[in-house]
Amino acid sequence: MSSTPSSADQSWEILYDQASKLPGFVTDFVKSAALPNRGIGLVATRQPPADAPLLTVPADYVISHETIAEYAQEHMEECAAFVQAIETLPIELPIHPRLMVTLFLLSIPHLEIPQGTSRPRGEFYRAFYDALPKKIPLPSTWTETEREIIQGTSIANATQPRQFRNKFIHGALRASEFAPSWVKNLSLEQYVLADTWYTSRCLDGSIMVPILDFANHSSKANARWERNEAGDMMLVLRDDLAEVVKEGDEITISYGEEKGSGELLFTYGFLEEELPYSKQMTALAIPDGDDVAYELEAKMEVWKARAVGPPRLTLTVNTDGEHVEWDCPWFYLYILEDDDNIDFMSGYGSHEPGLTTLRAYIDDEFINEPADIVRILKARRNKWPVYQSRANRAVLQCVEKQLQVLRETDELANNVAGREEVCRLGLKLREQEMQLLEKVKEQLSQEV
Repeated sequence: MSSTPSSADQSWEILYDQASKLPGFVTDFVKSAALPNRGIGLVATRQPPADAPLLTVPADYVISHETIAEYAQEHMEECAAFVQAIETLPIELPIHPRLMVTLFLLSIPHLEIPQGTSRPRGEFYRAFYDALPKKIPLPSTWTETEREIIQGTSIANATQPRQFRNKFIHGALRASEFAPSWVKNLSLEQYVLADTWYTSRCLDGSIMVPILDFANHSSKANARWERNEAGDMMLVLRDDLAEVVKEGDEITISYGEEKGSGELLFTYGFLEEELPYSKQMTALAIPDGDDVAYELEAKMEVWKARAVGPPRLTLTVNTDGEHVEWDCPWFYLYILEDDDNIDFMSGYGSHEPGLTTLRAYIDDEFINEPADIVRILKARRNKWPVYQSRANRAVLQCVEKQLQVLRETDELANNVAGREEVCRLGLKLREQEMQLLEKVKEQLSQEV
């Protein structure tokens, strides 16, 4: 969640100065610093006492849809711009946490703070806004030409929907008849930047924590964040490293220990040069080999009724590069044949009361959720190895198909005329995912 050096240095100093004067903040043990190839990050100023947090951000200064709603209600005049934007939302834009936080971030420059008055919370938010990075290379901000670099990767089909969504929301906000002038004058670039702040800086999926969110990611993080009983957010050293970290060391956290290259790039705009593991989650390409799956359309209908979103395949290679795993219950449904005692019938689904959906049964046992498929088949101990072999073969088809797309688009990707950093990230993602797919193919080819 790093920023870039230069003017950010001065903005950081102002933000830190603001925080150090506010009750509840603890900033004695970390400071901001420009780090080689990592932008702005946090470094230790000294070793903290045992069990003491490196950083504490009071609950009131955590940015979430709940805290900003309370702040706006208590300071209606100060937050007038934000309140007006929320009250005039068009009907096609329901209020949800992401939109609320994004609009709040955009409204910060418009906070009403009369000259000569002290509004510590508003002044802190302004300092935080000024310290936020003004460019984040998320693939959803890339041009159409630049997106050609990631054809065949796990995020190839994810960027365009995000762009369409941002354009739709921005257009709907500006088109609202009663929208305040600052919203009507909002550019698409401004809205997208605020949306990328939310995407790349959220902890726990929905909250932003000023200062703490400038800690960079590492797969070998030396710190973690946690919340105390009062709701304050704290940055603490890992127990096994409490006596190892010294002055000047970078303080890092993990943005998710099992996030793969595609997810890191799509969500945060960076890639690790060397991963201690390799993982890829990809929307599933249905195998289209010589054999047409039995009742494929029925199986797809059952999956849509019982799962959230399309089937997704997770591929993992362990740290020594010797062990490959895949996970996606869909494949065990896909490979079932007529003589495997799978039946389909119409019935009322629990997910949509009153609506008729297609239901599937294996050995007369109802499939209520994807995990049921594997559980039922594992109970058939004599045939479980057969199901595993069939599923491995289907996964191998998917892997080979994605490898083929990567190879066919490789020349195009290497000749894209785009921004230097974007091209570097896109080509690095292709390299990492190609290595993963080749390793998975090698092992599965030996098992089928």
